[in-house]
Formats: sequence, structure tokens, C-alpha cells
Amino acid sequence: MSKEALEFIRSQEPDIVVTLFHQIVKEPLITLPRLGVVNIHPGLLPEFSGIQPYFWSLQKGARYSGATLHLIEDEGIDTGRLLAQTCFSVRQGMSVQLNYYLTSLSVGKVLPTCLSLLERKEITPIAQDVSRRAYYGFPDRQAVKQLFERHRIISLRDLWGILSGEFDDFEPEETIYYGKEEVTDDG
Repeated sequence: MSKEALEFIRSQEPDIVVTLFHQIVKEPLITLPRLGVVNIHPGLLPEFSGIQPYFWSLQKGARYSGATLHLIEDEGIDTGRLLAQTCFSVRQGMSVQLNYYLTSLSVGKVLPTCLSLLERKEITPIAQDVSRRAYYGFPDRQAVKQLFERHRIISLRDLWGILSGEFDDFEPEETIYYGKEEVTDDG
């Protein structure tokens, strides 16, 4: 991050900084906001940490996909305590493109409530179970070949569904706010 960008963020005196998917955050930004840095991870942690978890969840045959909101507390990748998760069933033949789209929709459902709970100190971040952690890098040719046994990267059917509004009413099957009992999406 440039010195100018960091100074701009500092001048805003943020309570929370939210990062989206593919950002690597380092000091001093990590400790700058009063309530912390929240990362939107497009996969279920700790099982799918690293790059393109929306690809890897399909490639590995996971039954569920989704998103995780977690704190960035150090310069590690996807290592912070968990705030919330939302998940949905993987559809037979689902494309990576549709998985990414539904993951993004899931984030939109969980982020406002999670940030509100964090601000009111009504959420308790929990440590990840490192025994379940798997880290994935960029897919190679073999990984893509294995994906094609069950799924596709892009599907015209899925693209048409996205563009025609088929998924406009999409709701994740489960949303968990850690350390908070019986929370609705209203907070």
C-alpha cells in the first residue's frame, strides 16, 4: 500500500476497514482501525484458505460453498479469527462463475449485520481450527482438468440465469455469527 493511501485512510479515522477477497493487508494498516480489519473471504475457512476458494470448493467436491468474514490480525493469509460464515449447497454441474456469484450474494446478506454486531461488541470472534486448514494456490492445468470431471469454469446456462434474474431471490442456507445466539439478518 502506498504511503499516500495509508495517510488517507488514517485521516478518515476509521472504526473498521473492510477488505475484499484478494487483498494482502500489512502493518500498519492492520492496527489502524479501532475495531479492526475485516476481510471478506470467498470461501469457507479454514478448509478453503488461499486463492480462488470458489474454484477449489468445486474442484475438491465440497458439498457446500460460501463466504467467511474474518479479522485480519497479522500478516498471515486467511489466518484471523472468524466473525461470520454463510453457506449454500453446491449444485450439480455448477460453474465456478455461478459459485463466485452466489458467494458474492451471500456476502451482501451477512456483511451489514456482522459489522453492526462487531460495532456493538455483540459478536465474539473465534479462532480457526488449524487442524482443518487447507491452503490452495492458483489452479494448475491438472486441477482444471479434474474440475471438468464435474463442473465448468463458465456455463452459458449459469450466465443466462445470472443475467435473467434467476438468482435475484437467492438466500444462503445457513449463516453463523460467531459468539451470537439466534441472530437474524436484521441484527
